[in-house]
Amino acid sequence: MANAGDQPIELPASYVPDVDKGGVLQTNLFKVMQEDGSPVDYHGIYVHNVRGSTPSLVLKPGQSIVRTINLSLSYQIMPGRNYSVGVHPLIRYREQQESKSKTTSADMTSLKTATSNIIEITPR
Repeated sequence: MANAGDQPIELPASYVPDVDKGGVLQTNLFKVMQEDGSPVDYHGIYVHNVRGSTPSLVLKPGQSIVRTINLSLSYQIMPGRNYSVGVHPLIRYREQQESKSKTTSADMTSLKTATSNIIEITPR
């Protein structure tokens, strides 16, 4: 994920994919679809956090976070097939002003929704 804007943004850390020691996703953050449009089953872990209980992270303008994830460890992906992958749901964030006000991750009214969910896939 990247901040292509001109202001720092704050988002819940739970939007950054996290895996266990075996490489299995800790929550279903992606919408994986087969060529015919049918969804691919998720077999990873479901971790549900109480709103406001996860820390926030700040991305400065131009800053990005990159994670390498083996989707086949968490989704029923078959060799030789093509899939489309998107972030689900779209990431919500808050722009940080010069004088940061006292807001929390639980304050959903000030959150904006990302306008892009581009994911780079590199088959191995």
